[in-house]
Amino acid sequence: MTRDNQHVSVRRILVPVDESVHSRTALETAKVLAAALQAEISCLFVEDEKLLKLSRHAFFHEVCSHECRPRPAHELERDLKRQSERIRRMIAGAIGEMGISWSFDIRRGVVEAVILEQATSADLIVMGRMGRSLLGSTMGSAARYLILHGRGQSMFIQEGFRLSSPILTVFTGSALSARALTLAAGIAGIIGGELEILLPAADRQNMRRLRAAVADHPAAAAVQKRYHPLDLPLVRGLLARLFQSTQRELLVLPADAALDPRPGGVLELVKRINNAILLIRDEQVQPTT
Repeated sequence: MTRDNQHVSVRRILVPVDESVHSRTALETAKVLAAALQAEISCLFVEDEKLLKLSRHAFFHEVCSHECRPRPAHELERDLKRQSERIRRMIAGAIGEMGISWSFDIRRGVVEAVILEQATSADLIVMGRMGRSLLGSTMGSAARYLILHGRGQSMFIQEGFRLSSPILTVFTGSALSARALTLAAGIAGIIGGELEILLPAADRQNMRRLRAAVADHPAAAAVQKRYHPLDLPLVRGLLARLFQSTQRELLVLPADAALDPRPGGVLELVKRINNAILLIRDEQVQPTT
């Protein structure tokens, strides 16, 4: 699908990278999208300023499986440099021969803040959703921060994800859901897949109105579609239950579909959904708290 006929304008894809499997999956997904959209991939590695500051204190120790030993700051600096070199080679090996324009940037700072700052010049962010803690795999702090404070279009994926049919979205008739429909239809077209559209409506009349609006949408006209009605008063609980299966299809989710005005309302919904998510928000930067 070419940029002239797929209705999706993405010129720069930002991929925050480290050596995790989730980061590699994000890079593979970005590669597929960049090849189809003729977009540039901008990879970002952030040297964690908080960790570096801690390493300068005498109490800073590295805990391994069999020992706990001091970790001097110069060792951490050396290891970060080696890590960035390994990541650069990984990126070059993954996309270097595909004719995709790419770059690799190394920044130092608070990881979440640097990613948010760099996201302002990207059309799409693709990043791993999960992180590691003492309790095992959980939503990563950078993904959580970006969901709370980010803007625009951000895709959060997990290990093993691959773009596959169907592509899912929620259409409420809002401007955000129309943008989500455009992106979902464009991605479905890229992979030659089907589009499944969830329609939250209070009654049959509103359901028919939403279906007519989808039918008139130029981006959705070129792909096969299936519709799933949702009872509007129950939509929040239904959305979460619908996606609490083992499905891995991509859900293109307009932020206002959460129907929750609280600052963390979208985050709470995303945490309850197992699918990879492309979150669509207003272009205005959300205020941090």
